[in-house]
Amino acid sequence: MAMVVQMRPMLARRLLRLAVVDALQRAKVANSFDWTIDSPGDWPTEGLELTVGHARILVRCGQDDKANADRNATMGVPKFNTDVEIEIEARLQAPDEISAQDSLEALAYTVENLVLTDKPLGDVVQAYKQVRTRSEISAEGRQHLAGFFMTLVLEVYEEFDASVLPPPESSWPVAPNPIVPLETIGLQMDLRNVFDPWGTYFGAPDPDSVVPAPRTAGPDGRIEAGLLLENLNYLGPGALDDSGDYTGFMLDISTLE
Repeated sequence: MAMVVQMRPMLARRLLRLAVVDALQRAKVANSFDWTIDSPGDWPTEGLELTVGHARILVRCGQDDKANADRNATMGVPKFNTDVEIEIEARLQAPDEISAQDSLEALAYTVENLVLTDKPLGDVVQAYKQVRTRSEISAEGRQHLAGFFMTLVLEVYEEFDASVLPPPESSWPVAPNPIVPLETIGLQMDLRNVFDPWGTYFGAPDPDSVVPAPRTAGPDGRIEAGLLLENLNYLGPGALDDSGDYTGFMLDISTLE
């Protein structure tokens, strides 16, 4: 379930931390990832209980730097472009060094890709300034522990205006519109090289593109070719199939006219 907080005036650092946690939580639910996601004030990095196949992800905000965004700003209304460092630490366990490295790299890709392509987060970020990642692998008994420490530097705009009343409290992030599964794609083609020099046809899908008769090239308002894709199965962003390969759309081309 996505994180829901009461929306009220807050600093950019808190807004971005909540947005990153929410993006990871939504991805965990949508893809059934075996993740534990926490955003505590302090990090008990030692003594975390881990099992093979499970990942522990911790999110917090590090440093933020505000730079003047408008030297001609109205007196008493400071405006800033703020660089916020969001820190993500992840740890996992694997039976050997090779699987630890592979699992760690796959997890780092998934987390980074999810954060950098998340729309609610992208709606408030002005620029993705930098991503720094440090990883490590160590052996403990028969198991190998692996982890990465990722820092994302995100730029946002902040303005402090004492004359503006706070907005009413509301849930955030805003609930997205329901996603309707994409099951069919139909293409209709009114060709340029197949045409009727003299005919006039009504009901063309795109009447503004029809060349008036007499014509020496199409489109003429008729559908000369089509392609129908059915039984589409979208596995979601960053989804992996049973072999561990990235998979997006799977297409079943049912009809070709």
